[in-house]
Amino acid sequence: MDFMLRSSVTIHVPSRSVVLGDEPTAREELEGTDLTMPVPDLSCLEVGSSALSEKVKEASLNNEQKNKLTELLETFSDREHLRQLQLNDPVTGKLLKMLEGKGESNAEELSQYVIQDGLLYFVDDKVSCNLHPMKRLKLEAHDHARSVLSESHAKRKKYYDQRRRSVSYSVDELVRVKTHPRSDALANFTAKLAPVYTGPYRITQKLSEVNYRLIDVKTGAGAGVFHVANLLPFRTWDSHVETETVPADGSAVEATTDSSLLNDMPEETSSGATAMN
Repeated sequence: MDFMLRSSVTIHVPSRSVVLGDEPTAREELEGTDLTMPVPDLSCLEVGSSALSEKVKEASLNNEQKNKLTELLETFSDREHLRQLQLNDPVTGKLLKMLEGKGESNAEELSQYVIQDGLLYFVDDKVSCNLHPMKRLKLEAHDHARSVLSESHAKRKKYYDQRRRSVSYSVDELVRVKTHPRSDALANFTAKLAPVYTGPYRITQKLSEVNYRLIDVKTGAGAGVFHVANLLPFRTWDSHVETETVPADGSAVEATTDSSLLNDMPEETSSGATAMN
């Protein structure tokens, strides 16, 4: 296997061997070091070289054996240091962990590489689920729009409630219902000429502060549920006008005592009476 390091040096090493990155402190240590020697398993060395050197000095060996063991320990110490350097390297560390951690990949496993924008990348072992940045921006924009709309609706509701007077109806009260007709050319019907309110209807149930269930007084059939904004109290002339009989020249004169009815009368009548006078 051929690996190009970040420096301009190509090192030919077999698989599962130590590959050193571009470390300035490691170049001096590389002089005279054989990098083509395969590393069996350096991760199994749990005892440091200093501890082994002390054990060698205490052992009952001759000088030649002690010298050979000391050279061997120094070799292990150098390679352990090299291994630690390349594990800390961001490029060769991933490569070494992949070579020592996984064997040959088969068809059942996922690919260890991914091609993106014409470049080959390592697949990270850590699987993290996260939203795409564009998707996150869309969600943030939607959340911002919802917050602005909710504030706008609350503000409009506040000013609307200040102008609206509360209206409440009781059960068995007669009301009129606002109609919403549509013009029909085939039936020769014009919506603007239709009455705005129809009735009377009787309230049979108060579902909430603003919803009432009604029935038709004439047929007794259910009319449905209506909002209080589409209801008006049903009044007749008898409910607004009280008549008094005043004897004057043998004739009865009806006097109107309800001032609200006089205020509700159209202005055309008063202007016409003034013109006649």
